[in-house]
Amino acid sequence: MSDNKREIIGGKRVCGKTTELIVRSYNTGAYILCANKIMARITYEYAIELGKHIPYPITPSDLPLSGGVREVIVDEVELVLRELTGLNITTMSTSNKLNEMNSLSNRDKKEPLLKIQIQDEESVPEVKHKGSQVDMKKNVAFNWVTSGLDEPAILTYAIENYQEDGTLNRIEKT
Repeated sequence: MSDNKREIIGGKRVCGKTTELIVRSYNTGAYILCANKIMARITYEYAIELGKHIPYPITPSDLPLSGGVREVIVDEVELVLRELTGLNITTMSTSNKLNEMNSLSNRDKKEPLLKIQIQDEESVPEVKHKGSQVDMKKNVAFNWVTSGLDEPAILTYAIENYQEDGTLNRIEKT
């Protein structure tokens, strides 16, 4: 792999990093280097679940490889380095491009339950409910009340909109 294609895929746990590595392994045929046999088995089984038949992942105990293997994809690099050195890795640096998973950013940001925007007093409100646009609106009502600092707020809303077949739909919390 040329220098301009090397990158570090970063992100929190369960954000899709390993899934991305499985896709890359599937597309290129490159082995995935995992920290240990358990992680290798889990990665391989997950790849099968995804319908991606990849080479069985390798571990540091499988090194050195023979047979013309020229590149690997490393999953959880800090764990692999710990296995290789027998030491805890406290700090790392790289000259490679860092690519934070977009799915991490999107997953950490929950879609708002309800978003109502209105440009002026005469415009039709734009409404999104749980991230989905609500079109062909007939009525939009929203009420939020709190009794005081120690009392929970009371939220009610009702959105009526027409479906494509002409039936009236109602989204509400009362």
